[in-house]
Parts: sequence; C-alpha cells; structure tokens
Amino acid sequence: MKRRGPRVVGVSDVSVGYGSPQIPAFIASVATHYGGEGIVLEPDQIERAPRDGLFPAVDIERLATSFHPYSAIGRLEYNVAASRRVDALAPDVLVVFGEYCLPVLAKLRRRPRVVILYALELITYPFDIEVSRAVCASVDLMVFPEENRARLHADRCGHNQVPRVIVYNCAPHELERRAVAPAPAAQRNGRIVYHGTIEHGRTYAEYFLDAKTQALPLDTYGVFGGPRAAETRAAFRDMTRNSRFLGYVDAARLAEIRRDYLFSIVMWNPDQENQYYAAPNKFFESIVSGVPPIAAPHPQCRMLLERYDCGLAMSDWSFGSFLSSLRRGLALAGSERYAELVRNCGQAVRAELNWATQFAKVATWLPSLDGAPATVEAAAPAGGRR
Repeated sequence: MKRRGPRVVGVSDVSVGYGSPQIPAFIASVATHYGGEGIVLEPDQIERAPRDGLFPAVDIERLATSFHPYSAIGRLEYNVAASRRVDALAPDVLVVFGEYCLPVLAKLRRRPRVVILYALELITYPFDIEVSRAVCASVDLMVFPEENRARLHADRCGHNQVPRVIVYNCAPHELERRAVAPAPAAQRNGRIVYHGTIEHGRTYAEYFLDAKTQALPLDTYGVFGGPRAAETRAAFRDMTRNSRFLGYVDAARLAEIRRDYLFSIVMWNPDQENQYYAAPNKFFESIVSGVPPIAAPHPQCRMLLERYDCGLAMSDWSFGSFLSSLRRGLALAGSERYAELVRNCGQAVRAELNWATQFAKVATWLPSLDGAPATVEAAAPAGGRR
C-alpha cells in the first residue's frame, strides 16, 4: 500500500457502520489534521456485514478470526492479528478504541510516534484494568466521552500522568454535512420519536407497551434485543392505539425522518456503572436535528440540557416520570416555549455540540510529525482525503 502522507491507523473494537460513528470520524479527522491517510481495522462480526462504503474518508480493513471476536479466544485472535497488521502498516499515529483492543499495545514490535487510547466505554473488568496498567506507558493521550468516566479510568488504572481530553459523543462531521435542516417548530408532526435498541429492562420496552403510553402519539424505530426479543417484537407489532412501531431505518433515513418530530426520547437503564454517566450519540444527533430530547437524568444529559435549555429532563427513571415527561412535552406543541427549545438546540450545536469543536480539543494535544506540520484548522474535513 503506497503511503499518502503520514499514516493513521485505528484498531476498532466493533465492526463500523452499526454504531460508534466516532471511530471512523476520529481517524478521518486525525488523518486530515496531519494531511495523511486513515485506516481502520475492524473485527469480523459475522452478524454484521461490512459497511466500509459509508466512510469514503478512511480505508476499512476487516480482520477475520476463527472464533467470534467477542469470545475469549476470538478476542485473543483479533488482538494478535491486529498487532501484526499494525506492525506491517507502520503507522505514524495509532488509535486504540477501548479496553478490548488494549492487548495490541503489548504485542507491537514498533511503537508508533503517537499512541492514543479512545475509551468509548468505561473500564470495569479486573483483567482489562491490569492490561491498561501494564501498557499505560505506551499511551500519549487518552480520550473519553465524559468527565466522570475519565476520572474513574485514571483512578483505577493509574493513568493520572497521561493527558486526557473529553470529547462528547457528538454526531461526527460527515453526518453533520449530510444532515437535513430541522423543520420549523410550528410545522412538526405532533408526535414523539424513539429510535434505538428496544429491550425489556435495558431500554424500558415495557414502558412503551403500557396502555397509558400507547394512548400517546409515539413512533418507535429500532431493533429488538435481549432474551425476550421475540416476545417484545410481537408486542410492539401488535400495538393498536396511538403508538406505532415503524421498523428499522438507517442513519441517513433517520435524519430525514427525525426532523419532523416534536421530541426524541433518550432513556436507558443505569443498572451498570457503564450505563450511567455519558450521553449517547442519539442524544446529540437529536439536537443536531433540532428535535429537543426528553432524556432520563443521566449526569451528562442533565448537565447539557440545563446548560443550553434544549430539552426536557425526567426527574428519575420510573414509569411515572417517563409518562409525565412525555405528556409535558406534548403539551408544549405549538407554543413559544417549544419554539424556544428548538432555537436553543441550534445554539447548542453552533456553540459546542458539533464534531469540529470537539475534535479541536484533541488537535491541540497532537504533536507535529516530521515533514507533516499539524494544523488545528484541519480538524473538520468536509469529507474524503485531502
């Protein structure tokens, strides 16, 4: 493979194109920052077909394993294969996404000039903590989506000496570039939307199936998960009142659809530490679409809703709070207060909740490479390679 300037390689812990859009966006932005090329290595999740065509700004390489990459043996296989491929590519900059890929750093024969850990999830398992402690000397910069996660990671793994940056899970630049303009506040469809995983307990599918909720104008898009997926799917398809299940749509179609809704529900069960702190991509994507979120009081969601007054925060995770928040949102339809929330979404995106602003925080920490002076202005590519 002929080099096109400095080479940036990312080792992903998931097959890209099914979530975590920060992975290809981050590699594309770092590569653009250095005027070079970006390559993402991804595991071969057989249930997820390759979607590399969605990301023209980077090359995607899928590494096959004999066992599923999320099995214990498959994880080992993937990390060994990824470390060998990284050595062969000899990148100037290496980005490891999450604790799943940390063993790559222990097996490299050549250390890249810059090594970044982008911790999209909170580290919790003792094995991963021990690996993280062992390889911390190889890391130059750590990126986290939320302040408390950064603090907990540093305390557990002894990384307090490594610089760290908070990058919100904002819609990356390519999605922003394709985003459809928000519909005028007075021309919304009068309905609330939920999009994402639909699962009993984890995302409170049972709340949506309650008769009181089904009486409300609510549309649901997504895929069903968990041990009760088949049962939940059947129940959602049998909805007979004002609520509707409308299937699964991809991100591009969702951006076109979402703009017409009054509010977007962002809620999941904080039954695990990793599920408590950070706001997910769909929280920021809804704000980009000018659709105020109705969000459970996860710390980052509440903080940003209060900072920009761009949505409604539930008081807790109970069904009563969920139902009353939906009713409160519907009561605002057509009001000046609702128009204000929509305007505030736009102000939040312009001020801070956009990929260019978030990545600029990383760019200030990236050193210059020989023959490739870095420039912060290059942090927000319009798409494709320079």
